[in-house]
Amino acid sequence: MNDLWAALNTPLTLGPRASPPPPTQGPNAAAAALRGARNSGLGRHSSPGLEAGFGSTLVRLEGTFPGYPADSRRRVIRLMRWLTQRDEDMNGSLRDQIAIANPGHSLEFVGGKRAVQAAQQEIQAFAERVFPEGGGLDGLNNNQVGEIVRTGATSLEWYALASRRGVENVAVVPAEDIFIRRTESGLLYEQQALSAEPVELPGLTYRYLPILTDGADPYGIPLFIAALESAERKVRLTESVDRVVDMMRVLAFVSATFPEPTPEQLGLNSRMDPAFETLTAAYYEQAAALVYDNAPRGLFVGPTGSEVKVTNLTQSLAGLPDLMLENNRRLWTSTRTLPFLRGHLDGATEALARVAYPMVEAEAANIQMVLARQLEHGLNLHLRLKGIPAQVWVRFGSAESAFALSQAQTEYTRMQTDQLGKQVFGDGWWSKAAQRWDIAEGDAKQAPEWWQGTVPAPPNLPLLNGDTAARSALTYDRQARRYRVSLPITDIRTA
Repeated sequence: MNDLWAALNTPLTLGPRASPPPPTQGPNAAAAALRGARNSGLGRHSSPGLEAGFGSTLVRLEGTFPGYPADSRRRVIRLMRWLTQRDEDMNGSLRDQIAIANPGHSLEFVGGKRAVQAAQQEIQAFAERVFPEGGGLDGLNNNQVGEIVRTGATSLEWYALASRRGVENVAVVPAEDIFIRRTESGLLYEQQALSAEPVELPGLTYRYLPILTDGADPYGIPLFIAALESAERKVRLTESVDRVVDMMRVLAFVSATFPEPTPEQLGLNSRMDPAFETLTAAYYEQAAALVYDNAPRGLFVGPTGSEVKVTNLTQSLAGLPDLMLENNRRLWTSTRTLPFLRGHLDGATEALARVAYPMVEAEAANIQMVLARQLEHGLNLHLRLKGIPAQVWVRFGSAESAFALSQAQTEYTRMQTDQLGKQVFGDGWWSKAAQRWDIAEGDAKQAPEWWQGTVPAPPNLPLLNGDTAARSALTYDRQARRYRVSLPITDIRTA
């Protein structure tokens, strides 16, 4: 641990234009699958150097975190990975984020009726075989929530089949291996881990999506980065406690006083005997050993006049629990969690939880938005390469709330308020109610027949590529480990 923290304060020797480090992993499946796809824009290829290629119009962004200017982004992220496995609070906070941000997902399809049906079948098969090392699309969601928390971004390459007739699989590209070049046409992404030369990642198949950036810096900021200092302090506090506990386990602090032995007790004639000092030292050593050997039994036997004073080591721990608690509070704040989620219930009340917990849910919602964009890119790319004219949208659910009854009562009160507002203000209250419940003027036209309770007149159905416009949805069932139809293929009606 000390070596890692010393490394954080060691200046980075690899400059922006220095030679890249040796490879840390072998070529992944993406490199093999896309080796022959350069001409189509789907493949990877080596990126030329600054001087040889783009000249003064291109600037490589090495990337450092302002809070740790003396170290590289790569090493800070790797330390973050280590801590989220080693530190119990950071690991617990990470698991909380995964549980709250990925309670389940659904896929919504829009397009022509035949295209929607084909898209459903294709995506169901694709979601089952994608990311096999992590358990399919749902496992990929868990993986990427962790990546967003630890690295500040989701970094995936959806590489194509050799025939270019669909996406073969997805490769997780470590965000710390990504380097960004700013060109006149935009940002160019390179992975500097697969070979001695940086590998340019194709813009059609690769997506790097940060959840939070700093100014014009395009690199994502890890959500837990502010916890590094508190985590390091926690290590020092824990080591101090361990040292005191070890001392308490072996022996308390003992101050022992023994009367000086007389020459007669040592078998000598006088103090002037040359052996007196040697025998006296041996006498004290034997007395000290007697105290040490009998301490576990709480027994002490010594000559008359001996005095033993024991210092209670628990007094040395006075105030340490307060220091640990204060540091843990800093750590919990930095890791976007709450004390009661970490098992610290002192001072926790339901009223406080109802105010503070929505902030944790809002953080998870931000993660969901970034992850949904990443998944939509890969799934729609697959449909596009398959030639299916449909579009898929990813929707994440909400974790089951512990305050469902209170929330339902609150919503009921709001509905009563809207009814009273309509009586008092008439139609002028509509805009306020619509804003409260997020209702648009055209939403009523999209209501299905079962909602109306009657069979409506035949609607005007729009056409997409000569096919009736329709929509449908699939929801992932974690227990069954497959998708279930949550919305059958339904025609999209207009006025």
